[in-house]
Amino acid sequence: MLLQFERLGYSNFTIISKGTGLKVGCCGLYDRPGISGVDLGFALLPEHEGNGYGLESARTILNIAAQLWSITEVKAITLPANLASQQLLTKLGFGFISHISLNQETLMLFEKQLVKKTLD
Repeated sequence: MLLQFERLGYSNFTIISKGTGLKVGCCGLYDRPGISGVDLGFALLPEHEGNGYGLESARTILNIAAQLWSITEVKAITLPANLASQQLLTKLGFGFISHISLNQETLMLFEKQLVKKTLD
């Protein structure tokens, strides 16, 4: 991921619990082969799923993407069986676009338009 960071200025970040200091997962933006544009990715350790880490970290990354990097559109993919990821993407304002084939797997492709907020 260092090469992506050096090339584009963004990558993935480790999610750390504020309360315990433990690493609970990762969230970031990816230049993923087979996906046109910027891709949001997130993963949590199973014991930390359902605690809001995914929502909080993804919202933060999307805000930074719009404000700092002026990214206007973000994609996301998930397996059709991963209902939790689909629900999270919907909460974040992503809309389902289509099914795609990537690395011999059928995935669901989502998309979200980002708006850079102006400071008054």
